[in-house]
Amino acid sequence: MNFFRNYIQKITNTQFERLTWSDDETDPHLERLLKPLIFSLNCQSGRVACKERVTQLFSAWLNNKTPIPPSLRQLVYRQGLGSCNNTVWTNVKARFEKESSSIEQQNLLRALASSHEPWIISKLLELGEEESFVKKHVHPDFLGFVASNTVGNPIVWVYYRNNYAKLVERFGKGNRYFGGVIKSLTSSFSLETQLQEMDLLYKMYPDAGAGATSRKVAYETVQSNVLWAKRSVPVIKSWLQNHFKNA
Repeated sequence: MNFFRNYIQKITNTQFERLTWSDDETDPHLERLLKPLIFSLNCQSGRVACKERVTQLFSAWLNNKTPIPPSLRQLVYRQGLGSCNNTVWTNVKARFEKESSSIEQQNLLRALASSHEPWIISKLLELGEEESFVKKHVHPDFLGFVASNTVGNPIVWVYYRNNYAKLVERFGKGNRYFGGVIKSLTSSFSLETQLQEMDLLYKMYPDAGAGATSRKVAYETVQSNVLWAKRSVPVIKSWLQNHFKNA
């Protein structure tokens, strides 16, 4: 993994050094799309300068309500909440509950789901069952937000399987949005054991209703992921090791 992180930083270094941490009126549209991508890759790969800058922006927003540039807002929220303690998480949760803008509420909900503390993720999933906290029509997206978090993904997958009957009772088999959640939860799966868990779930609850097609697509995607990982991961690891060994 260290080789991969080093490689990401190497190929994005020029853009990382060139791009600014503000939204200028003169910025072309593609530039605004590029910033969060480049900065996100660098923060996730552990670049210290990136993480420090994000921490500064997040702290200024949290303590002084200093606005975050719109193109970087989601990145800063997610990175900030990813490594925060319970006090900070609770503070942002309170802002989420008071927020009147549905768009900003969604941004904050996605951020709350970015915590790297397993117990906080479990607590959030419990809160999500309350209509007053997460509206019913938002809940399928909410589960997807948690699943996009590497720490939250296995937790929400267990939650989904253990509470499947209760979730079906709440949403109904005819709800295609809930039926499509399986794709969000499993899109990053690449292990045989995860495929077996999907098999078991499908056998336990064979009637997927409106989610039948999504189940099929999800299963085929994971099958492809498993095959790709078996064939490609060793090759990529070997290439990266040789690349930096000879650099």
